[in-house]
Amino acid sequence: MKEFIQNHPGEKDASPRYNPQDGNSVTAGWAYFVLACVPVIITYAVLNRLKEINKIETWMHYAGVLLALAFGAFLGSFFIRKITRKRISEQKRYYKLYGANWLPKEKQEALQLDAPDAYPLGEWLETLEYWPCEARGAKPEDFKTFLVTTKEERLISNDESWGVLTERSYHETIDKLFNGMHSRLFAADKTLMQADTKQKMINRIAELTQLPESYVQSCWQPKDNRPPQLLWGFDLNRVIELSRTSFMAGLISEETAWENI
Repeated sequence: MKEFIQNHPGEKDASPRYNPQDGNSVTAGWAYFVLACVPVIITYAVLNRLKEINKIETWMHYAGVLLALAFGAFLGSFFIRKITRKRISEQKRYYKLYGANWLPKEKQEALQLDAPDAYPLGEWLETLEYWPCEARGAKPEDFKTFLVTTKEERLISNDESWGVLTERSYHETIDKLFNGMHSRLFAADKTLMQADTKQKMINRIAELTQLPESYVQSCWQPKDNRPPQLLWGFDLNRVIELSRTSFMAGLISEETAWENI
């Protein structure tokens, strides 16, 4: 199993990468220089003295200096890797707080429905939270390169986007989404369209999805007292988004979020 690691929050790379903006570039440069030079200087001084008193051969002197150079370079590189992998080490420490691991296939596929909105913002798709959050027990001030958001910040976002600030209002909004909060209005608009306008839209959707027009047409029809499948998908995707952010805001449990997702 490959290492469990996601992109650094806010970036689109598959995994965290070194970023000079973390404030480590100058420190890393000086650290490498010192760690590479100190062993060489000490070794050279010792070997030079031993050569002067005829304790070692000339070839030993040069071989020792070369070994010291190699050791210094290795030591410097090791330290640099420790600094540049800070994003990964902090992410692993975050995961250890709650024993995160790869999700089962069903949950992974569910979160993929959120990918079109999440990817441009550099949000996560391998965990219920799409951004490191305080709800997992992480204290924002304990992380240097990690942008851990507080519950209060998530509540503000919930309020601005949904007007959801309590578990009760979360469930009320979820019920509305499952009953076609937006899609019923879209379906009503569809019935008012001119026949040629409606057909053009069906043709366009069929071209974009590479699906038969008959299938697209069927997705526009209500079924079992549910809104049209094509339009209802918008509301169902909002269920995923609202469940994720409400969990991050500390309004609902992880179990409740997954149940609705």
